[in-house]
Amino acid sequence: MIIAAITFRLHAPWVHSLKEKRMIVKSLIGQLQNRFQVSAAETDEQDVHQIIVISAAAVVPHSAMADSVMEEISRYVEENSEDPGGDPGDPLKLMKGREMTMEAFEAILTRRSTRNFSPAPIEPEKLDRILEAARQAPSGGNNQTNHFLVIRNPEVIRKLIAMVEKTFAGMEDDENMYASMRHSIAAAKKGGYVFCYNTPVLIVVANRREYGNNIADCACALENMMVAANALDLGSVWINQLRWLNEEPEIVSYLQKLGMKEYERVYGALSIGYPATETGLPPRHLMPQKGNEVTMID
Repeated sequence: MIIAAITFRLHAPWVHSLKEKRMIVKSLIGQLQNRFQVSAAETDEQDVHQIIVISAAAVVPHSAMADSVMEEISRYVEENSEDPGGDPGDPLKLMKGREMTMEAFEAILTRRSTRNFSPAPIEPEKLDRILEAARQAPSGGNNQTNHFLVIRNPEVIRKLIAMVEKTFAGMEDDENMYASMRHSIAAAKKGGYVFCYNTPVLIVVANRREYGNNIADCACALENMMVAANALDLGSVWINQLRWLNEEPEIVSYLQKLGMKEYERVYGALSIGYPATETGLPPRHLMPQKGNEVTMID
């Protein structure tokens, strides 16, 4: 079975009260439920008078039907985006639509790391969807203290690449180090080391330095983003280097200029974008697991 979902963001410029808005929302949700037999609800911006965000979801037997149902709903909203209260002179402007139809287990099991990215930009609605998945990740005590620095500026990414390479090149190798860190040091000394694989978007995840669950909370958000990226036909790879260097004064200072708080440090990052593959799709295959032991206790 497949869970298909779509979210519409509508602009109702004539609405001046939440009461007015609720009447419109109730009518539109009712139309979607009755016409398409889907679940529908207002999912965001509930306290904003003139923005209506409605999501619809349905469980269907296969992806072809999922695409068909979502396309029908999208077309219906676009063709009938008038005030559902009945005033034909007041259109509801469709601002953007978003959908994600890959079955959850498929998205998890077929996720693989991408280390070669196309320079093609990520559509804003896809990036919004991925960040929404990140922000919905669980956190210790529901603290919600992750801070996502979404870097799309190529100059900023190049600056970080140069700083990371310089820092690693100045470090001494130690056989007791984590193998990937030793690789970073060796590659940096050789020259031309690009820690983030020339990604078009680098998402740096910071959290409070003195918070005991900082790494775990960031990890949950990063995993959500990687699974969501796979479902949206984007590639991604976890980036550790900025966490390894999260007390290097020059890098910390630069990240603070970009918006990281003084009391925050980096605990993970994600390179994300369209894969530079023949199909443009991320690698997807089931990988036999040789570790990750499971012990059942009945």
